[in-house]
Amino acid sequence: MTVLWSGPTMINGSTEHGHCKEAIDLVEKSVEGGHETDDVTFIGVLGACSHAGLIDLGFHYFNLMSRKYHINPGKEHYGCMIDLLSVPGD
Repeated sequence: MTVLWSGPTMINGSTEHGHCKEAIDLVEKSVEGGHETDDVTFIGVLGACSHAGLIDLGFHYFNLMSRKYHINPGKEHYGCMIDLLSVPGD
């Protein structure tokens, strides 16, 4: 049996398991390698930025999504941005 892993699956899996830096690196390598970047990829990288507290980088990817890749943000993307800007209560 052959198992194929897509970029967004690996990015989201890395993020869910606390490997945010690795998820962001996967996105960068995917972009550099000329692989297609889609809305699911951006959900993964925005989630990684949120979990890692990388606010500026999260905004970078959010803006890149629409400006360079012409992907309109959906409710999932906005949800990630809300998470990114949320500060846990004391």
